[in-house]
Amino acid sequence: MEKNLLLALLLSALVYVAWFGWLSRTPPQTSPVAQAPESVEGFAEPLLEEETGFFEEAPQIFEKEAYRAGFSVGKGALVRWDWLDEEGEPVALIPGEGAGFFRTEPEVRWRLLSRDGSRIQFAGNLPGQVVWTKEFSLGEKWVDLRLTLENPSRSRQGYPRWSLLLGPGPLSTPGQNDLGSQLRAIALFDAAGEGKFRKLDVGEAGRGVMRWVGLDNHYFLAALLPEPDDAPAALPERGFRIEKKDSFPEVHLLWEAGDLPPRARQEWKFRFYLGPKDYERLQSLGSGLKRSVDFGFFSFLGKIAFVSLLKLKQWTGNYGWAIVLLTMAIQVLMLPLSLKSTRAMAAMKKLQPQMKLLQEKFKNDPRRLNVEMMQLYKVHKANPLGGCLPMLAQLPVFWALFTTLRNAWELRGAPFVLWIRDLSIHDPYYVLPLLMGGTMVLQQRLNPASADPGQAKVMTWMPVLFTFMFLRFPSGLVLYWLTNNILNICQQGVLLKRYR
Repeated sequence: MEKNLLLALLLSALVYVAWFGWLSRTPPQTSPVAQAPESVEGFAEPLLEEETGFFEEAPQIFEKEAYRAGFSVGKGALVRWDWLDEEGEPVALIPGEGAGFFRTEPEVRWRLLSRDGSRIQFAGNLPGQVVWTKEFSLGEKWVDLRLTLENPSRSRQGYPRWSLLLGPGPLSTPGQNDLGSQLRAIALFDAAGEGKFRKLDVGEAGRGVMRWVGLDNHYFLAALLPEPDDAPAALPERGFRIEKKDSFPEVHLLWEAGDLPPRARQEWKFRFYLGPKDYERLQSLGSGLKRSVDFGFFSFLGKIAFVSLLKLKQWTGNYGWAIVLLTMAIQVLMLPLSLKSTRAMAAMKKLQPQMKLLQEKFKNDPRRLNVEMMQLYKVHKANPLGGCLPMLAQLPVFWALFTTLRNAWELRGAPFVLWIRDLSIHDPYYVLPLLMGGTMVLQQRLNPASADPGQAKVMTWMPVLFTFMFLRFPSGLVLYWLTNNILNICQQGVLLKRYR
Protein backbone atom coordinates (compact mmCIF):
# COMPACT_ATOMS: atom_id res chain seq x y z
CA MET A 1 0.00 0.00 0.00
CA GLU A 2 2.75 2.43 0.91
CA LYS A 3 4.63 1.48 -2.28
CA ASN A 4 1.54 2.23 -4.43
CA LEU A 5 1.10 5.63 -2.73
CA LEU A 6 4.73 6.56 -3.28
CA LEU A 7 4.49 5.53 -6.95
CA ALA A 8 1.33 7.65 -7.45
CA LEU A 9 2.97 10.73 -5.93
CA LEU A 10 6.06 10.26 -8.13
CA LEU A 11 3.99 9.96 -11.32
CA SER A 12 1.95 13.10 -10.37
CA ALA A 13 5.15 15.08 -9.87
CA LEU A 14 6.49 14.01 -13.27
CA VAL A 15 3.23 15.01 -15.00
CA TYR A 16 3.27 18.45 -13.23
CA VAL A 17 6.86 19.17 -14.29
CA ALA A 18 6.29 18.04 -17.88
CA TRP A 19 3.10 20.14 -18.24
CA PHE A 20 4.55 23.42 -17.04
CA GLY A 21 7.79 22.83 -18.93
CA TRP A 22 5.82 22.56 -22.17
CA LEU A 23 3.86 25.70 -21.36
CA SER A 24 7.05 27.70 -20.77
CA ARG A 25 8.23 26.90 -24.32
CA THR A 26 5.01 28.27 -25.92
CA PRO A 27 5.59 31.88 -27.16
CA PRO A 28 3.33 34.46 -25.43
CA GLN A 29 0.78 36.43 -27.48
CA THR A 30 1.97 40.08 -27.94
CA SER A 31 0.18 43.18 -29.06
CA PRO A 32 1.24 44.35 -32.54
CA VAL A 33 1.31 48.00 -31.25
CA ALA A 34 4.14 47.19 -28.88
CA GLN A 35 6.40 45.82 -31.61
CA ALA A 36 8.84 48.32 -33.07
CA PRO A 37 9.08 48.41 -36.87
CA GLU A 38 12.14 47.14 -38.56
CA SER A 39 14.94 49.72 -38.34
CA VAL A 40 18.47 50.28 -39.48
CA GLU A 41 21.38 51.33 -37.30
CA GLY A 42 22.05 55.08 -37.39
CA PHE A 43 18.40 56.09 -37.90
CA ALA A 44 15.91 57.34 -35.33
CA GLU A 45 13.31 54.65 -34.63
CA PRO A 46 9.60 55.44 -35.08
CA LEU A 47 7.80 56.36 -31.90
CA LEU A 48 5.85 53.66 -30.03
CA GLU A 49 2.38 54.58 -28.77
CA GLU A 50 3.22 53.35 -25.26
CA GLU A 51 6.26 55.60 -24.90
CA THR A 52 4.32 58.37 -23.20
CA GLY A 53 7.27 59.22 -21.00
CA PHE A 54 8.86 61.05 -23.93
CA PHE A 55 6.17 63.75 -23.97
CA GLU A 56 7.47 66.09 -21.30
CA GLU A 57 5.81 69.52 -21.59
CA ALA A 58 8.28 71.29 -19.28
CA PRO A 59 10.10 73.84 -21.49
CA GLN A 60 13.71 73.17 -22.36
CA ILE A 61 15.55 76.41 -21.51
CA PHE A 62 18.90 77.54 -22.94
CA GLU A 63 20.83 80.50 -21.54
CA LYS A 64 23.13 82.47 -23.83
CA GLU A 65 24.94 85.76 -23.37
CA ALA A 66 22.55 87.68 -25.63
CA TYR A 67 19.31 85.72 -25.29
CA ARG A 68 17.30 83.09 -23.44
CA ALA A 69 15.51 80.44 -25.54
CA GLY A 70 12.83 77.93 -24.55
CA PHE A 71 11.60 74.91 -26.53
CA SER A 72 8.41 72.89 -26.16
CA VAL A 73 9.05 69.16 -26.55
CA GLY A 74 5.43 68.33 -27.35
CA LYS A 75 5.31 71.00 -30.09
CA GLY A 76 8.88 70.57 -31.29
CA ALA A 77 9.01 74.36 -31.55
CA LEU A 78 10.62 77.49 -30.15
CA VAL A 79 8.08 78.93 -27.70
CA ARG A 80 10.14 81.46 -25.79
CA TRP A 81 12.81 83.98 -26.73
CA ASP A 82 14.01 86.74 -24.43
CA TRP A 83 16.51 89.17 -25.90
CA LEU A 84 18.91 90.43 -23.23
CA ASP A 85 19.91 94.05 -23.71
CA GLU A 86 23.21 95.57 -22.59
CA GLU A 87 21.97 95.85 -19.01
CA GLY A 88 20.82 92.22 -19.06
CA GLU A 89 17.14 93.18 -18.99
CA PRO A 90 15.02 90.67 -20.92
CA VAL A 91 12.81 91.73 -23.83
CA ALA A 92 10.19 89.04 -24.49
CA LEU A 93 10.05 88.65 -28.27
CA ILE A 94 8.32 85.26 -27.98
CA PRO A 95 6.51 85.26 -24.65
CA GLY A 96 6.20 81.52 -23.95
CA GLU A 97 2.58 81.32 -25.08
CA GLY A 98 0.96 80.33 -28.35
CA ALA A 99 1.95 77.84 -30.98
CA GLY A 100 5.65 78.75 -31.25
CA PHE A 101 8.18 79.29 -34.03
CA PHE A 102 9.13 76.42 -36.36
CA ARG A 103 5.94 74.45 -35.98
CA THR A 104 5.53 71.90 -38.71
CA GLU A 105 2.43 70.67 -40.52
CA PRO A 106 1.06 68.07 -40.57
CA GLU A 107 1.15 68.12 -36.78
CA VAL A 108 2.93 65.22 -35.13
CA ARG A 109 3.72 64.22 -31.56
CA TRP A 110 7.33 65.01 -30.77
CA ARG A 111 9.73 63.39 -28.35
CA LEU A 112 13.07 64.59 -27.03
CA LEU A 113 15.95 62.67 -28.58
CA SER A 114 18.90 64.49 -27.07
CA ARG A 115 20.07 67.76 -25.56
CA ASP A 116 23.36 69.27 -24.48
CA GLY A 117 24.61 72.77 -23.68
CA SER A 118 23.91 74.22 -27.13
CA ARG A 119 21.90 71.63 -29.03
CA ILE A 120 18.47 70.01 -28.78
CA GLN A 121 16.93 67.36 -31.03
CA PHE A 122 13.31 66.19 -31.40
CA ALA A 123 11.73 63.34 -33.38
CA GLY A 124 8.19 62.49 -34.45
CA ASN A 125 6.34 60.08 -36.76
CA LEU A 126 4.83 60.88 -40.11
CA PRO A 127 2.30 58.50 -41.71
CA GLY A 128 3.93 55.19 -42.53
CA GLN A 129 7.36 54.63 -41.08
CA VAL A 130 9.00 57.98 -41.97
CA VAL A 131 10.61 59.68 -38.97
CA TRP A 132 10.83 63.47 -38.79
CA THR A 133 13.66 65.02 -36.78
CA LYS A 134 14.40 68.64 -35.85
CA GLU A 135 17.74 69.73 -34.51
CA PHE A 136 18.42 73.22 -33.14
CA SER A 137 22.04 74.30 -32.53
CA LEU A 138 22.23 77.58 -30.62
CA GLY A 139 25.12 79.96 -31.21
CA GLU A 140 25.66 83.53 -30.04
CA LYS A 141 24.69 85.05 -33.41
CA TRP A 142 22.70 82.31 -35.14
CA VAL A 143 20.45 79.37 -34.44
CA ASP A 144 21.15 76.55 -36.89
CA LEU A 145 18.14 74.40 -37.76
CA ARG A 146 18.33 71.00 -39.43
CA LEU A 147 15.17 69.22 -40.60
CA THR A 148 15.49 65.55 -41.58
CA LEU A 149 13.08 62.99 -43.01
CA GLU A 150 14.35 59.42 -42.41
CA ASN A 151 13.14 56.07 -43.66
CA PRO A 152 14.55 53.45 -41.27
CA SER A 153 12.62 50.57 -42.84
CA ARG A 154 13.60 48.17 -45.65
CA SER A 155 10.82 49.33 -47.98
CA ARG A 156 10.07 52.59 -49.82
CA GLN A 157 7.99 54.99 -47.70
CA GLY A 158 6.02 58.10 -48.75
CA TYR A 159 5.42 61.32 -46.84
CA PRO A 160 2.76 64.04 -47.33
CA ARG A 161 3.07 67.71 -48.26
CA TRP A 162 4.50 69.60 -45.33
CA SER A 163 5.20 73.12 -44.20
CA LEU A 164 7.37 75.04 -41.75
CA LEU A 165 5.73 77.96 -39.95
CA LEU A 166 7.34 81.21 -38.81
CA GLY A 167 5.43 83.26 -36.25
CA PRO A 168 3.91 84.73 -34.26
CA GLY A 169 6.53 87.28 -33.33
CA PRO A 170 8.77 89.09 -32.77
CA LEU A 171 6.42 91.01 -30.51
CA SER A 172 6.50 94.77 -30.06
CA THR A 173 8.34 96.27 -27.12
CA PRO A 174 7.01 99.14 -24.94
CA GLY A 175 6.72 102.36 -26.91
CA GLN A 176 6.50 100.76 -30.35
CA ASN A 177 2.73 100.50 -30.29
CA ASP A 178 2.69 104.27 -29.89
CA LEU A 179 3.92 104.43 -33.47
CA GLY A 180 1.24 102.08 -34.74
CA SER A 181 4.03 99.60 -35.33
CA GLN A 182 2.80 96.29 -36.71
CA LEU A 183 4.44 93.00 -37.38
CA ARG A 184 5.08 92.50 -41.09
CA ALA A 185 6.20 89.61 -43.26
CA ILE A 186 9.21 90.41 -45.46
CA ALA A 187 11.59 88.64 -47.83
CA LEU A 188 14.69 89.29 -49.91
CA PHE A 189 14.31 87.67 -53.32
CA ASP A 190 17.30 86.82 -55.47
CA ALA A 191 16.51 88.57 -58.76
CA ALA A 192 19.25 88.03 -61.35
CA GLY A 193 21.93 88.20 -58.67
CA GLU A 194 20.46 91.34 -57.08
CA GLY A 195 18.39 91.18 -53.94
CA LYS A 196 14.87 92.56 -54.25
CA PHE A 197 13.47 93.39 -50.83
CA ARG A 198 9.73 93.67 -50.32
CA LYS A 199 6.91 93.33 -47.84
CA LEU A 200 4.64 90.27 -48.14
CA ASP A 201 0.93 90.91 -47.68
CA VAL A 202 -1.42 88.67 -45.73
CA GLY A 203 -3.10 86.29 -48.17
CA GLU A 204 -0.19 86.47 -50.61
CA ALA A 205 1.28 83.26 -51.98
CA GLY A 206 4.07 82.72 -54.47
CA ARG A 207 7.33 81.15 -55.41
CA GLY A 208 10.79 82.42 -56.06
CA VAL A 209 14.36 82.01 -54.97
CA MET A 210 14.72 83.80 -51.63
CA ARG A 211 17.88 84.75 -49.81
CA TRP A 212 15.85 84.98 -46.63
CA VAL A 213 12.29 85.31 -45.40
CA GLY A 214 10.99 86.44 -42.04
CA LEU A 215 8.99 88.80 -39.84
CA ASP A 216 9.94 92.12 -38.29
CA ASN A 217 8.74 95.20 -36.47
CA HIS A 218 10.41 98.56 -35.89
CA TYR A 219 13.29 97.24 -33.82
CA PHE A 220 13.51 93.43 -34.13
CA LEU A 221 13.88 90.90 -36.92
CA ALA A 222 13.21 87.16 -37.18
CA ALA A 223 14.70 85.82 -40.42
CA LEU A 224 15.24 82.32 -41.83
CA LEU A 225 17.86 81.67 -44.51
CA PRO A 226 19.70 78.67 -45.97
CA GLU A 227 23.04 77.78 -44.49
CA PRO A 228 25.98 79.26 -46.45
CA ASP A 229 26.84 75.92 -48.08
CA ASP A 230 23.25 75.48 -49.33
CA ALA A 231 21.81 77.08 -52.45
CA PRO A 232 19.05 79.66 -51.94
CA ALA A 233 16.73 77.20 -53.72
CA ALA A 234 16.89 75.08 -50.55
CA LEU A 235 14.03 77.27 -49.42
CA PRO A 236 10.63 75.78 -50.30
CA GLU A 237 9.90 74.27 -53.70
CA ARG A 238 6.17 74.99 -53.30
CA GLY A 239 6.88 78.56 -52.29
CA PHE A 240 5.30 80.49 -49.45
CA ARG A 241 1.93 81.59 -48.16
CA ILE A 242 1.24 84.44 -45.73
CA GLU A 243 -1.62 83.81 -43.33
CA LYS A 244 -3.04 85.69 -40.37
CA LYS A 245 -3.07 84.25 -36.85
CA ASP A 246 -4.32 86.22 -33.85
CA SER A 247 -4.16 89.47 -35.88
CA PHE A 248 -0.49 88.88 -36.79
CA PRO A 249 1.01 87.65 -40.07
CA GLU A 250 2.56 84.19 -40.18
CA VAL A 251 4.85 82.77 -42.86
CA HIS A 252 4.13 79.25 -44.16
CA LEU A 253 7.00 77.71 -46.15
CA LEU A 254 5.66 74.87 -48.28
CA TRP A 255 7.23 71.63 -49.54
CA GLU A 256 5.90 68.94 -51.88
CA ALA A 257 5.02 65.39 -50.91
CA GLY A 258 7.57 62.70 -51.76
CA ASP A 259 8.93 59.32 -50.85
CA LEU A 260 12.16 57.89 -49.55
CA PRO A 261 13.97 54.70 -50.64
CA PRO A 262 14.79 52.14 -47.96
CA ARG A 263 17.36 53.25 -45.40
CA ALA A 264 17.46 56.79 -46.87
CA ARG A 265 17.15 60.30 -45.48
CA GLN A 266 16.55 63.78 -46.85
CA GLU A 267 17.84 66.88 -45.09
CA TRP A 268 17.30 70.66 -45.10
CA LYS A 269 19.58 73.07 -43.25
CA PHE A 270 18.79 76.66 -42.30
CA ARG A 271 20.05 79.52 -40.21
CA PHE A 272 17.81 81.67 -38.07
CA TYR A 273 18.34 85.16 -36.68
CA LEU A 274 16.13 86.67 -34.00
CA GLY A 275 17.37 89.91 -32.54
CA PRO A 276 17.62 93.69 -32.91
CA LYS A 277 17.73 95.49 -36.24
CA ASP A 278 21.14 96.89 -35.39
CA TYR A 279 22.40 97.97 -38.81
CA GLU A 280 26.09 97.29 -38.14
CA ARG A 281 25.30 93.87 -36.63
CA LEU A 282 23.11 92.87 -39.58
CA GLN A 283 25.71 94.15 -42.02
CA SER A 284 28.35 91.94 -40.38
CA LEU A 285 26.06 88.90 -40.62
CA GLY A 286 25.70 89.33 -44.38
CA SER A 287 23.04 87.68 -46.59
CA GLY A 288 21.36 91.06 -47.11
CA LEU A 289 19.77 91.10 -43.65
CA LYS A 290 20.63 94.80 -43.37
CA ARG A 291 17.93 95.44 -45.99
CA SER A 292 15.32 94.96 -43.26
CA VAL A 293 16.34 98.32 -41.73
CA ASP A 294 13.96 100.90 -43.19
CA PHE A 295 15.64 104.11 -44.30
CA GLY A 296 12.54 105.22 -46.19
CA PHE A 297 12.01 106.34 -49.75
CA PHE A 298 15.21 108.41 -49.79
CA SER A 299 17.30 105.54 -48.42
CA PHE A 300 20.60 106.89 -49.78
CA LEU A 301 20.23 110.09 -47.79
CA GLY A 302 18.91 108.14 -44.80
CA LYS A 303 22.04 105.99 -44.66
CA ILE A 304 24.26 109.07 -44.78
CA ALA A 305 22.28 110.62 -41.92
CA PHE A 306 22.45 107.37 -39.94
CA VAL A 307 26.24 106.99 -40.32
CA SER A 308 26.67 110.65 -39.37
CA LEU A 309 24.54 110.12 -36.29
CA LEU A 310 26.70 107.19 -35.18
CA LYS A 311 29.88 109.23 -35.64
CA LEU A 312 28.50 112.18 -33.70
CA LYS A 313 27.38 109.88 -30.90
CA GLN A 314 30.94 108.55 -30.59
CA TRP A 315 32.12 112.13 -30.18
CA THR A 316 29.39 113.37 -27.80
CA GLY A 317 28.65 110.11 -25.96
CA ASN A 318 24.91 110.88 -26.16
CA TYR A 319 22.45 110.28 -29.00
CA GLY A 320 20.36 113.29 -27.98
CA TRP A 321 23.23 115.74 -28.45
CA ALA A 322 24.22 113.87 -31.61
CA ILE A 323 20.73 114.60 -33.02
CA VAL A 324 21.10 118.30 -32.11
CA LEU A 325 24.51 118.54 -33.83
CA LEU A 326 23.30 116.63 -36.88
CA THR A 327 20.34 119.02 -37.23
CA MET A 328 22.71 121.99 -37.01
CA ALA A 329 24.97 120.47 -39.68
CA ILE A 330 22.00 120.01 -42.01
CA GLN A 331 20.97 123.63 -41.46
CA VAL A 332 24.45 124.79 -42.48
CA LEU A 333 24.32 122.66 -45.63
CA MET A 334 20.89 124.04 -46.50
CA LEU A 335 21.86 127.67 -45.83
CA PRO A 336 21.94 128.75 -49.55
CA LEU A 337 18.38 127.52 -50.03
CA SER A 338 17.32 129.10 -46.76
CA LEU A 339 18.76 132.48 -47.87
CA LYS A 340 16.80 132.32 -51.11
CA SER A 341 13.62 131.42 -49.25
CA THR A 342 14.10 134.21 -46.70
CA ARG A 343 14.70 136.83 -49.42
CA ALA A 344 11.47 135.79 -51.13
CA MET A 345 9.52 135.97 -47.85
CA ALA A 346 10.99 139.39 -47.05
CA ALA A 347 9.92 140.70 -50.47
CA MET A 348 6.40 139.36 -49.92
CA LYS A 349 6.26 140.92 -46.48
CA LYS A 350 6.99 144.37 -47.96
CA LEU A 351 4.02 143.97 -50.27
CA GLN A 352 1.58 143.09 -47.48
CA PRO A 353 0.05 146.62 -47.17
CA GLN A 354 -0.55 146.89 -50.93
CA MET A 355 -1.97 143.36 -51.06
CA LYS A 356 -4.48 144.22 -48.32
CA LEU A 357 -5.60 147.31 -50.22
CA LEU A 358 -6.20 145.26 -53.35
CA GLN A 359 -8.13 142.64 -51.36
CA GLU A 360 -10.43 145.34 -49.97
CA LYS A 361 -10.86 147.04 -53.34
CA PHE A 362 -11.68 143.90 -55.31
CA LYS A 363 -13.21 141.71 -52.61
CA ASN A 364 -16.31 141.14 -54.78
CA ASP A 365 -14.35 140.45 -57.96
CA PRO A 366 -11.97 137.47 -57.45
CA ARG A 367 -10.91 137.40 -61.10
CA ARG A 368 -9.87 141.05 -61.12
CA LEU A 369 -8.13 140.56 -57.74
CA ASN A 370 -5.96 137.77 -59.20
CA VAL A 371 -5.02 139.92 -62.20
CA GLU A 372 -4.03 142.86 -59.99
CA MET A 373 -2.07 140.61 -57.63
CA MET A 374 -0.06 139.14 -60.51
CA GLN A 375 0.66 142.63 -61.82
CA LEU A 376 1.87 143.68 -58.34
CA TYR A 377 4.23 140.68 -58.17
CA LYS A 378 5.54 141.47 -61.65
CA VAL A 379 6.24 145.14 -60.92
CA HIS A 380 8.10 144.41 -57.68
CA LYS A 381 9.75 141.21 -59.01
CA ALA A 382 8.33 139.15 -56.16
CA ASN A 383 7.56 135.46 -56.39
CA PRO A 384 4.82 134.17 -54.06
CA LEU A 385 6.25 130.67 -54.40
CA GLY A 386 9.83 131.81 -53.81
CA GLY A 387 9.65 130.96 -50.12
CA CYS A 388 8.18 127.52 -50.72
CA LEU A 389 10.29 126.12 -53.55
CA PRO A 390 13.59 126.10 -51.62
CA MET A 391 11.77 124.37 -48.77
CA LEU A 392 10.49 121.70 -51.16
CA ALA A 393 14.07 121.06 -52.24
CA GLN A 394 14.94 120.36 -48.60
CA LEU A 395 12.11 117.86 -48.07
CA PRO A 396 14.06 114.75 -49.21
CA VAL A 397 16.73 115.47 -46.57
CA PHE A 398 14.18 116.15 -43.85
CA TRP A 399 12.16 113.05 -44.74
CA ALA A 400 15.25 110.82 -44.82
CA LEU A 401 16.25 112.00 -41.37
CA PHE A 402 12.68 111.69 -40.12
CA THR A 403 12.50 108.03 -41.25
CA THR A 404 15.97 107.22 -39.91
CA LEU A 405 15.23 108.55 -36.44
CA ARG A 406 11.83 106.86 -36.39
CA ASN A 407 13.31 103.42 -37.10
CA ALA A 408 16.79 103.55 -35.55
CA TRP A 409 17.31 100.64 -33.15
CA GLU A 410 20.28 102.51 -31.70
CA LEU A 411 17.95 105.05 -30.07
CA ARG A 412 16.15 102.32 -28.10
CA GLY A 413 16.90 102.88 -24.42
CA ALA A 414 19.22 105.82 -25.21
CA PRO A 415 18.81 108.65 -22.64
CA PHE A 416 19.10 112.37 -23.33
CA VAL A 417 18.69 114.74 -20.38
CA LEU A 418 16.61 114.86 -17.20
CA TRP A 419 13.24 113.17 -17.84
CA ILE A 420 14.10 111.85 -21.33
CA ARG A 421 15.36 108.36 -20.48
CA ASP A 422 14.60 106.67 -23.81
CA LEU A 423 14.77 108.50 -27.15
CA SER A 424 12.88 105.70 -28.91
CA ILE A 425 9.61 106.27 -27.00
CA HIS A 426 7.41 109.33 -26.54
CA ASP A 427 8.15 112.05 -24.01
CA PRO A 428 6.33 110.84 -20.85
CA TYR A 429 5.45 114.43 -19.85
CA TYR A 430 4.89 115.74 -23.43
CA VAL A 431 7.28 118.66 -22.84
CA LEU A 432 9.12 118.29 -26.17
CA PRO A 433 5.95 118.10 -28.34
CA LEU A 434 4.44 121.16 -26.63
CA LEU A 435 7.66 123.14 -27.09
CA MET A 436 7.73 122.04 -30.70
CA GLY A 437 4.16 123.28 -31.22
CA GLY A 438 5.06 126.62 -29.61
CA THR A 439 8.06 127.09 -31.90
CA MET A 440 5.85 126.38 -34.92
CA VAL A 441 3.49 129.18 -33.87
CA LEU A 442 6.41 131.59 -33.43
CA GLN A 443 7.88 130.54 -36.76
CA GLN A 444 4.57 131.28 -38.52
CA ARG A 445 4.46 134.78 -37.09
CA LEU A 446 7.79 135.52 -38.73
CA ASN A 447 6.44 134.53 -42.14
CA PRO A 448 4.20 136.81 -44.21
CA ALA A 449 0.48 136.03 -43.89
CA SER A 450 -1.15 134.28 -46.82
CA ALA A 451 -3.35 136.32 -49.12
CA ASP A 452 -5.81 133.43 -49.30
CA PRO A 453 -8.07 133.39 -46.18
CA GLY A 454 -8.63 129.64 -46.47
CA GLN A 455 -4.91 128.96 -46.63
CA ALA A 456 -4.32 131.30 -43.70
CA LYS A 457 -6.75 129.27 -41.57
CA VAL A 458 -5.01 126.04 -42.50
CA MET A 459 -1.65 127.50 -41.53
CA THR A 460 -3.11 128.71 -38.21
CA TRP A 461 -4.28 125.20 -37.27
CA MET A 462 -1.19 123.41 -38.51
CA PRO A 463 0.86 123.82 -35.26
CA VAL A 464 -2.06 122.32 -33.30
CA LEU A 465 -2.33 119.35 -35.66
CA PHE A 466 1.43 118.75 -35.61
CA THR A 467 1.53 118.95 -31.82
CA PHE A 468 -1.15 116.29 -31.42
CA MET A 469 0.50 114.14 -34.08
CA PHE A 470 3.91 114.34 -32.38
CA LEU A 471 2.65 113.62 -28.86
CA ARG A 472 3.24 109.87 -29.32
CA PHE A 473 6.25 110.07 -31.61
CA PRO A 474 9.71 109.00 -30.36
CA SER A 475 11.48 111.65 -28.30
CA GLY A 476 14.48 111.56 -30.64
CA LEU A 477 12.29 112.48 -33.60
CA VAL A 478 10.54 115.31 -31.71
CA LEU A 479 13.94 116.59 -30.54
CA TYR A 480 15.08 116.82 -34.15
CA TRP A 481 11.95 118.73 -35.19
CA LEU A 482 12.17 121.07 -32.18
CA THR A 483 15.86 121.80 -32.82
CA ASN A 484 15.13 122.41 -36.49
CA ASN A 485 12.36 124.89 -35.62
CA ILE A 486 14.57 126.80 -33.15
CA LEU A 487 17.37 127.09 -35.69
CA ASN A 488 14.91 128.25 -38.36
CA ILE A 489 13.51 130.93 -36.03
CA CYS A 490 17.00 132.25 -35.25
CA GLN A 491 17.98 132.16 -38.89
CA GLN A 492 14.79 133.85 -40.12
CA GLY A 493 15.03 136.54 -37.42
CA VAL A 494 18.56 137.48 -38.50
CA LEU A 495 17.92 137.30 -42.24
CA LEU A 496 14.58 139.12 -42.21
CA LYS A 497 16.25 142.03 -40.39
CA ARG A 498 18.95 142.08 -43.04
CA TYR A 499 16.51 142.09 -45.97
CA ARG A 500 14.00 144.46 -44.36
